[in-house]
Order: sequence, then C-alpha cells, then structure tokens
Amino acid sequence: MTAGGGFSGTETTGAVNDFVRETVRYYPPLGEELIRVVVVHPRNFILPELGEELGRYAERKLLERKVEVIKGARVANYDGVVVTLSDGTSIPAATLIWTAGVKPSPVIASLGCKTDRGVSSSMNTSRCREQPVCGRLVIPQRSPIQRQASLIPQLRNMA
Repeated sequence: MTAGGGFSGTETTGAVNDFVRETVRYYPPLGEELIRVVVVHPRNFILPELGEELGRYAERKLLERKVEVIKGARVANYDGVVVTLSDGTSIPAATLIWTAGVKPSPVIASLGCKTDRGVSSSMNTSRCREQPVCGRLVIPQRSPIQRQASLIPQLRNMA
C-alpha cells in the first residue's frame, strides 16, 4: 500500500506493481491472486500537480494494471499488519510506503516569508525577498516551482 498519490506515490506504486506482477511467475507456489497493490490519496484524483485530466488518465492506467486507487481518504494508522484509513476502512498490508509528505518544521513560520502549505514559496534563490528579514535565510530543501496557478512542491529535488 502507498500513502499519497502525488508524483512519488504514483510512480512508486506503478513500479512496485509491475515488479511484483512480473516476478511472481518465478515463484510457482505464489499466484497473482495473492497480489494487492493499493494507493490511497486524499483528493478526488491522483497527481493533482498535473491537473484533473492527467490525474484521471494516470488512474485509468493504474486500474488497467490491477492497482486499486482509493480516493478521498488518508492513512490514519498502521500497526504493521493493518492500515486504517480516515474513513474507518481497514486493509491488511505487509508493507506501507509513505509518500504523503510530512509537516515542515515550525521554524519556517517564524521566518516571515511567504509560504504555501508551510513550505517557502519564494522563487528567489534562498533569500526571502518578499519580506526582507535581516540575517534570516530560507534553506530551499523543498523548493516548489510554479505551474500555472499552483505550486508543485519538491520538484526541484526530483529534477
């Protein structure tokens, strides 16, 4: 199971699914009926960074490859055996891949820089130029880029 249907989650889920389904043939006691690959995403379509049309296209492609896509829910708990979703659904899972992101450090809020979901949205190297603050720098660990009207977080790291 993968938590998060953004760039990393969708790509990882597709790769894991392909690998497991191609490999199972080399293990005769195992069969495809034992394989269940799931991606959980809180929005109503995956890959929100690319827009709804491409997100729905990617979802169709995953479904064709026998990947389950659960939308509108978040992973609320994992005890090592069962994943519990925010809607109360419980799904047995031997593996949970976390790509849903993390909450940034509270120090970001204290810098006085323009942010989007807690991440600096400054496009100017590492200095916050929207609101100059003497002696304070933003370390662009997760520098988002602008795509039309929305920011695409972490793309710089992947590029």
